[in-house]
Amino acid sequence: MLGEQVRPGYRGQHPQGARARIIAVNPDGDAPIFGFAEAGAVADARQLLPLLAAVLERMEKEPA
Repeated sequence: MLGEQVRPGYRGQHPQGARARIIAVNPDGDAPIFGFAEAGAVADARQLLPLLAAVLERMEKEPA
């Protein structure tokens, strides 16, 4: 679901056999999604995601 917007209350319903990894970004640290997400950040996604994208782009350009 990376890069896709889901509606509030999404419960991870996938076709049989499909797998998803959930990374939660929510300003409410008590949000239920943190209970089943593999990783998470307590933040506003509109602020966090552009920063994360910039870091990943910079990492991609650096030699290994």
